[in-house]
Amino acid sequence: PMTVIITLAASLGMALVFIPVLGAALARFRRGQINAVPDIAETGSLYSLVGFTGGYIRVLGTLVNHPAKVFVGLLLGIGASYAAYGVFGRGVEFFPSIEPEFLQVQVQARGDFSIDERDAEDDILPFCAANGIATLINVPFGGGGLLSRLNGTPLPALAGDLGCTSWAQFCLKYVISHPAVTCAIPGTANPAHMADILAAAEGEMPDEATRRDMAELF
Repeated sequence: PMTVIITLAASLGMALVFIPVLGAALARFRRGQINAVPDIAETGSLYSLVGFTGGYIRVLGTLVNHPAKVFVGLLLGIGASYAAYGVFGRGVEFFPSIEPEFLQVQVQARGDFSIDERDAEDDILPFCAANGIATLINVPFGGGGLLSRLNGTPLPALAGDLGCTSWAQFCLKYVISHPAVTCAIPGTANPAHMADILAAAEGEMPDEATRRDMAELF
């Protein structure tokens, strides 16, 4: 938080003081030109304003006339901030070299793990199960192509035994019932489809023999 506060304060000082002073120096403004600003409501100059705005204008007017001093002061401020960090910031590391609390490895391979693409069951999933690695199945429906092909196809009798009323439930139940699968992300923007998909987590989960029977349908 302190680093953010210092950065924002420096940005504010840059916007309110240094940039106007630098702009005035580059444009070769002179005091006479500054005083040539039309009087406010034809009664006074900008320097007659009161409050914060008037104070800011008067301070800025003084600084504009001394750009070299402002530049030197800026350099001194930067040097002082570095010196202060060297004194008060000892032992503070912004990017410490420590062991992470967890590690996430994303494995991308040809194909997906779904009821009709089961290559991951031969190597990746057994390896994860043997080493205690959690798995997240991103495309359990093969990117939607699986359900599109099954659209209009009658459900098998096995679906009724598992309490499935749709192909989405049947296919997803095969994926999430694998012992090495920790979680699956079906992905849908349709509330009705979401309610249908959630029903796959209900009822009895297929055992290994039943999963083989499910796979044989594809």
